[in-house]
Amino acid sequence: MFKLLLITYFHCIVSIKLKGSDYIVQRLEQYNIKNIFGYIGGCNLELFDSLYKSSQIKPIIHRNEAYSGFCAEGYAKSIKNNLGVIFTTSGPGLTNIITPLQDAYSDGIPLLAISGQVAAEKLGTSAFQECASVDITKSCTKYNKLVTCVSELEETLEYAISMALTPRHGPCHIDICSDVLTSEYEFTFSPINNILKKTVVDFDQNLLDSVLLNIKKAQKPVMIVGIGAANYYKSVRKFSKKYNIPVATTVHGLGIIDETTDLSLGMIGMHGTVAANVAVQNADMIIGIGNRFDDRTIGNPSLFGLNAKKKYGIVHIDNSKEKIDEVKKIINPEFSLNINALTFLNYMNFQTKIEPKKLIFWQLYIQTLKKSYENTPEKDMTIPYIVNQLSKKLEKESEYIITTGVGSHMMDTAQYFTWKHPKTLLASGSLGTMGVGVHFATGAQIANPDKLVICIDGDGSFLMSLDLLTIAENKIPIKIIIMDNGGLQMVKNWQEIFYENRYIAAHLKNPNFVKLANSMGIKAMSCDNVNDIDICLNFITYFDGPLLVHFKVKEQQTFPFVKPGAALDDITLE
Repeated sequence: MFKLLLITYFHCIVSIKLKGSDYIVQRLEQYNIKNIFGYIGGCNLELFDSLYKSSQIKPIIHRNEAYSGFCAEGYAKSIKNNLGVIFTTSGPGLTNIITPLQDAYSDGIPLLAISGQVAAEKLGTSAFQECASVDITKSCTKYNKLVTCVSELEETLEYAISMALTPRHGPCHIDICSDVLTSEYEFTFSPINNILKKTVVDFDQNLLDSVLLNIKKAQKPVMIVGIGAANYYKSVRKFSKKYNIPVATTVHGLGIIDETTDLSLGMIGMHGTVAANVAVQNADMIIGIGNRFDDRTIGNPSLFGLNAKKKYGIVHIDNSKEKIDEVKKIINPEFSLNINALTFLNYMNFQTKIEPKKLIFWQLYIQTLKKSYENTPEKDMTIPYIVNQLSKKLEKESEYIITTGVGSHMMDTAQYFTWKHPKTLLASGSLGTMGVGVHFATGAQIANPDKLVICIDGDGSFLMSLDLLTIAENKIPIKIIIMDNGGLQMVKNWQEIFYENRYIAAHLKNPNFVKLANSMGIKAMSCDNVNDIDICLNFITYFDGPLLVHFKVKEQQTFPFVKPGAALDDITLE
């Protein structure tokens, strides 16, 4: 430990002879990693033994490696440039983290997965718990490598961390033979690379000026912002106000614009607000910042933004060349700028000769839309009403994080909670992974111990994530809300709309959620009376410790709804 302190404080290049496993843990300490998430097994025992000697890194152990992966995602999602780290063993330990790796890859979340592998001499012999790990993870990681020689470990670890934290963020996987972990080598501890240093990006000045010129001309502009703009929300708000541009958000972008302000349109998409969907379709210019223009956001691509395409164009700003190219295939924007969102925003915000645009008629149209389709839920045992009441409880707070699983409860939470702050909703976006809500909340709470972290889950999604023991034994004070409507409500909704009420595989036989939670050491309560909702929400807000609240809610359709293949403004309201 004394040697490590020398490295840390003097920032010099020092070579030390260590076992591979000790090098990994000590290097992660230098990267200021406080927690790893995972599960122990034969091929990573040495790695966990090195963790035992660490005074800085605390392991969080789940009952399934998939839960560890989701927890690491929640940890990484909730803090800027936070790296989630997963330790798992070989074979089934590795295959169990494929879903979280793909989820992180789809949503651009920085993860480092380190798996144990059988000894190098046993590779290719069908040894116990051997699998072709890097072949399996190749398609769901930014970078992966099998390390068979201890001399390769240092360079591989550094590169994997750098890749995970370099935009567009994503997961990286290192598969390490067990004999590499036990072998000694002269490792070089150089100063930590400044991975997070702002990169100077060359951009096309003429292209930016063309976009600026069109912004000046546009009479009905709209912005769509996604997670790629979340870290620059103040600049987004300044840009919106400077040019009087209303803002629609993706699910991940909720809270970038304060939804209590006139320039907020709310969420866009299949279950987006009428104001957002209709305004975007009527806009004469659409500016997308850090979003992907995916199918759930824009409806039928061939019918999206046709008015803007005829007038001043669709603009796409993204720091990922891969996403720029993907969006070109989807909607072929008139302007594609492969630059950091902040670069674009600063350029527009620092235009000193721009006079604020009034756009009076456009603003009146927007406010009429918002008022005409205002959707306030009636007092009842429904998800919209409970979410709306929770939002009111937290309206004067800023230090909270809401997570969800996937299903109707996720869309109702996005719609009926009033979002004022960025990154306060953590959910699975592109992959739509059920069962993530509790583990996103667990990871977010570990990363943000002073914040109130609440998971709003559906009964179906919750039943895919039953590891409450990890929460209890680590005394992680998350609050879990289960919206129990007795089935997979969104699936049932589609079976009603598209399959003439032919229900199959969508109804659930649920356990007694209160007894289930109590059996794992979690305090719990149940509510089936609308008059008791307020009391339960008070417990959620003020109870000191982990808590599960089970709401028995009514079944109902999730509206507004844009059917697959329909135009974004072809909206079913009831």
